[in-house]
Amino acid sequence: MGDPARSASFLAGRWTVQDLGAQAVALAAAPRAGQRILDACAGVGGKATHLAELIDDHGTIDAADQSATKLGLCRETAARLGLTSINTITCDLLDPAAPLAAAYDLIVLDAPCSGLGVLRRHPDAKWRLQPADVPRLAQLQRQLLDAMVPRLAPGGTLIYSVCTFTRAEGPEQIAQLVARSGLRLIEEHRTWPPDADGFYLARLTNELKP
Repeated sequence: MGDPARSASFLAGRWTVQDLGAQAVALAAAPRAGQRILDACAGVGGKATHLAELIDDHGTIDAADQSATKLGLCRETAARLGLTSINTITCDLLDPAAPLAAAYDLIVLDAPCSGLGVLRRHPDAKWRLQPADVPRLAQLQRQLLDAMVPRLAPGGTLIYSVCTFTRAEGPEQIAQLVARSGLRLIEEHRTWPPDADGFYLARLTNELKP
């Protein structure tokens, strides 16, 4: 069949590609039209564009990442899909001076992780990863979560996701966040191969009233 990305329907923005586990993140976020949304660690924009589709492009989505190259691909995808609600922001999310909004109704943090849930697509990770990588990445995830919580509006929703299955990066990470932040855990969800990649996500809410 050739390269699907060269098909007329793809170039016309009628569809895009995303794993089932990754799709579950935006669906769990349940964004609403008119919300101010932050897609933290946005990468090439798969989740940002999915969020934009779910709100019919009516809202403001800040797609933030350290990589200007990845955000350039995000802009290309948004343009192909005809989406105008996405703003790309190149920044360090751990920097308090990062040019982000003071408060977001919804924050999606697809955090850097060990990637053990996607070994079927990245088998080289079995040789690249070291035992010390999991605690190191869990510490980074903790720092990112602590940087996001102050930017979550009262009554807002935080979605945390990782494409791995370690407890330190998933359930334990979120249990510790709840204990120190006061956010309330609404739900946790996992996907497993062979039906999808190995994903973990959690939905939390800031119960302070707007």
